[in-house]
Amino acid sequence: MMRAVAFAAACAAAVLLGGCATGVQPNDPYAIKLDRISQRVDRLDRILNNQSLAGLSQRLDSIESQVRDLRGQVQELAHEIDESNSRERNLYQDLDRRLRALETATPGVTPGGTSSAAGGQAPPGSAQQSARETYDHAFNLLQQGNYDQAEKAFGDFLAKYPSGPLTDNAYYWLGETRYVSRDFKSAIDAFQKVVNDFPQSQKVPGALLKMGYSYDELSQWNDARQALEKVVQSYPQSTEARLARDRLKQMKNRGH
Repeated sequence: MMRAVAFAAACAAAVLLGGCATGVQPNDPYAIKLDRISQRVDRLDRILNNQSLAGLSQRLDSIESQVRDLRGQVQELAHEIDESNSRERNLYQDLDRRLRALETATPGVTPGGTSSAAGGQAPPGSAQQSARETYDHAFNLLQQGNYDQAEKAFGDFLAKYPSGPLTDNAYYWLGETRYVSRDFKSAIDAFQKVVNDFPQSQKVPGALLKMGYSYDELSQWNDARQALEKVVQSYPQSTEARLARDRLKQMKNRGH
């Protein structure tokens, strides 16, 4: 009996190691059972491996599909933002061109629409004419894209003529030169001066809009929303309001 058990154990070990010893009889019941068990174990192992690989493959396919969907959404969002930025930039540039053309074409007209002197022209040699010439010099530098020189020229104008019919315009364009130079904090100071000291000025909507832009650039989103929403609420039909709505939408899309 002990010899039979030992023989069976030896065959089992041989099967598990890859085959039975040459002395095992093909009709031996122990060898047959061990072989069947080994075959079943191999089959189950293959099934489990195949199932694991299939499940892993399915999960990878699902992840890849989700990544493709997310990448497509990101690309669509980036495209929408690019289009919005381009539209906003074109509208703002058009607005600036019209404002500058208006100021250049009517040198004797104040922001309120009244003439600075009889007949729309300041008397030759007067303080108003001198102020207008100084202002025009600064404005021409701005039109030419010489922003650093324009900023200094507007600063000199405001130091020499701290009050007058062109003061609100000068503060606005001073803020504009700083904004273009990405000096957003200083730009906000100039735009805020327009809003606080000249509430009836035609430059107030633009000043509020650019304050909102500047706060957004500084990641001060609560202040940005407040300024932009004020433009929409106070001047709902203006070009500035349309630009403010566009910027608010962009901020929302960015999670702000």
